[in-house]
Amino acid sequence: MLEKITDYEYAQIESAINGILGIRNNISQYILDSLFQSAESFNKNWKGEAETLFVGKLELLYNAISDTNTAAYNMAMSMSEQASEIYKKQNEK
Repeated sequence: MLEKITDYEYAQIESAINGILGIRNNISQYILDSLFQSAESFNKNWKGEAETLFVGKLELLYNAISDTNTAAYNMAMSMSEQASEIYKKQNEK
């Protein structure tokens, strides 16, 4: 059986989740911006097979990071909702 979540613990859970989301957003945005700039540079400066090869790989990496970001966000939001539900139910009694 789950123990009760105190007000303090609930605040800590929410704070941790928000912190994780904030850090994830900052790091991910930096990486995605860098990848996008690299892809644009390849498009402008490289031609032929090299351009196709490297731009394609950068696009795959960009998409993988974007998908991972979405999954991490969804997981954090789910954790937050679950903590909220537990907290709400225990305080209704």
